[in-house]
Amino acid sequence: MLQALRELVRLLTDLYRAIIPFHQQLDALLGSLLNTLRPGALLGPLGNLPGLPSSSTGEVADPGPTPFPGSDQTFMNPHPLGYQHKYDLGPSNMTTEQLNEMLRKNFGHVFLPSRTGDNSQINMTLSPDGMDPRTGDRQHIETSLFGMAVPGVTSGGIHVQQVTNDGFVIAADQGHPEYPGEVAFRVRNVDGHATFEVSGAYDSTILNKLGFSGATNSAYSGISDVSIWADMQYRLKDAINYGF
Repeated sequence: MLQALRELVRLLTDLYRAIIPFHQQLDALLGSLLNTLRPGALLGPLGNLPGLPSSSTGEVADPGPTPFPGSDQTFMNPHPLGYQHKYDLGPSNMTTEQLNEMLRKNFGHVFLPSRTGDNSQINMTLSPDGMDPRTGDRQHIETSLFGMAVPGVTSGGIHVQQVTNDGFVIAADQGHPEYPGEVAFRVRNVDGHATFEVSGAYDSTILNKLGFSGATNSAYSGISDVSIWADMQYRLKDAINYGF
């Protein structure tokens, strides 16, 4: 229990650093948290924390079944919350087909959540049809947020729900902190620029599950933007420019 609490505090530290620019406020907040937090204690309304973004951070309500206009990708189930982020990976001569082939072949190096602590998935590839040829089932991936494995909080399983010509869609398995939820990824060439887009759809955010009350989607959307998918953006950009 103590180890899980320590990892939870580490997770909170990373989450806060992603959205709070004033580290003195952060240190004071974490000091108070460590003095008062008990396992299972509620952390209170998210809106009471200092420095949270008040403007749009890419969050959307009722994202619907179509993650991206003009794509064949589909969300299988309705969800009340979501986000959409788009990143410019810079000028590129690679076609959409070539970009996605690169992504699939080097999936373990590029897909940030697959970076589990033991690096056992580092050489994983994304199956062209989303199926695991060994089992005949949907390709399964263990995920870890910030390299920490707290089941149901920072880690859990996902499966590849769909693979298209311009990306793929994953869905959370039961026990994953974003279950039930789905995330779509699109990588394509737009007017000579490689672009990376992420669209999430889910029923509640990890912040709610950590005990924060109130509307947390804006904050969670901002965290996913500047920490999780922005890092994947840099990995993709480096892969395009320098290879593997």
